[in-house]
Amino acid sequence: MNSTSAQKTIFIAALPFEGGAVSDYFRLKRIPGPLAYFENDANFLAVTGVGKARCAAVTGAALSQFDSHSIGAVVNIGIAGSTDRRHRVGDLLLINKITEAATGRSYFPDMLCATQIPEECLTTVDTVVNEHVTAIPENGLMDMEAAGFYEAASLFVGPHKIICLKMISDHLSNLSKISPVQMRQALLQNMPQVAEYVTAVLQCNAQTNAIELQPDHMAYLNQLKSKLRITQTQYAVLSDAVRRFINAHPQQPLPDVHLTISTKLQKKQRNQIVDELTQQLLC
Repeated sequence: MNSTSAQKTIFIAALPFEGGAVSDYFRLKRIPGPLAYFENDANFLAVTGVGKARCAAVTGAALSQFDSHSIGAVVNIGIAGSTDRRHRVGDLLLINKITEAATGRSYFPDMLCATQIPEECLTTVDTVVNEHVTAIPENGLMDMEAAGFYEAASLFVGPHKIICLKMISDHLSNLSKISPVQMRQALLQNMPQVAEYVTAVLQCNAQTNAIELQPDHMAYLNQLKSKLRITQTQYAVLSDAVRRFINAHPQQPLPDVHLTISTKLQKKQRNQIVDELTQQLLC
């Protein structure tokens, strides 16, 4: 997989064997230091450890090392358990909705490109779930990190740059489990599909980024920046979203929200408006 315009793809994995498959495929080298970081010219990998909070913290720390424009995509790759036996152990799935079990909040990575990888919803839980637990999510696909990953990644890039890919590790039964060595090998076998999809997303985003913003578009963004007091990262995310809107709806005006925004809003309210506007522009 090649980088686009010197952008890097940032991979986030929870477990060493998950990261090992990514590192083996891309031939990454360990970066000296206390955190498990690996990289080459086009890719960067952080191994976070298990759990939503740890994943969010390490994802944020990793992404803070990069300017948002230098990030081509952020990819959470790892394993998930499933009660749905239509999916076999070792199958790779593209996640189109992530729900946090503790809060009910949902996140929606953009589905930008056609792919042969099946799509599925995922629920992030706080404790290990097995076949004897009654509170199993409806879709039956579970992990312990994706919600934390998405929440942290969305502070740095828009949803069109966030990808979540999960491989089925078991059907919540000890009888269906495979060993970490087997899971690492199975993930490695899925890596060509992963690389192909990420490359397609990078190319799609590159085409959108080539769209030149006109003076009226810049005026729109600058008014939002002034009224919402947005950060540089939020400005970059909104700029990307405006480009995607222009590309998808060339004859439509941009959403006229900035005229009704109060300058006396609290930071949490301003951030909510930025999130909602970004989603509106990307629809």
